[in-house]
Amino acid sequence: MNVSVREVRRDDLSAIAVIERASFSDPWSRAMFDAHLMVRGGNLFLVAESGAALVGYAIVRTVHEESELLNIAIAPERRNQGIGAQLLDEVIRRCRASGALEMWLEVRESNVGARALYAARGFTAAGIRKRYYHAPREDAIVLRAAIGVDVRSETVTQPVQGLHAGSVDSIISTASHHPRQETK
Repeated sequence: MNVSVREVRRDDLSAIAVIERASFSDPWSRAMFDAHLMVRGGNLFLVAESGAALVGYAIVRTVHEESELLNIAIAPERRNQGIGAQLLDEVIRRCRASGALEMWLEVRESNVGARALYAARGFTAAGIRKRYYHAPREDAIVLRAAIGVDVRSETVTQPVQGLHAGSVDSIISTASHHPRQETK
C-alpha cells in the first residue's frame, strides 16, 4: 500500500473533519482543527494520504521535552491496513527529532485496537482519567512512552595528561550520548 505522510494544508481540513466525525462520537469541530493549523510553535499536524485521498491525520503538541498526541484518526474504510502505525511512527520520529524525550496521550479504555498499537510502540499506562470521554461516558487511560533519542554507549580510551606534570594516564569513559535542551 502506498501511503505518504506530510504536513497538513488548509485545504485538507474538510476531509479531516469528515474522518473525525466518522471516527469519534464527540468529534472536534472544524474550528478546533483550524486553530491547530494556525499555531506553529510546538504543534505538529500531519496527514496520511493514499493517492489523492486523505486517509488519516495526527495532531501533536510539544512543549520542551514532552509531546502530547492530541488527536489521531484513520478513515474507517482504511483501518487495519497499517496506516495508523505508519502515521504514529512518523509523529514519534518527528517529535524525537525536535528534542522530545517522551510522549503522552489518552485513549478510551474500550479502544482495544488503539491500545495494542500504542503498546507496540512502547506506550505504558501512567494513570486513568475518570469519565474523561463523553458519548458514551468512559474512562481514559493515560499512556506514556519514552521516545527520546536512542541512548548509545561507547567506550573511549584516550591518553591524556594527568594531574601531575608530565604523567600520562589512560581514561576510559563510557558515555551516554543524549542531547539535552536547556529550559529557562
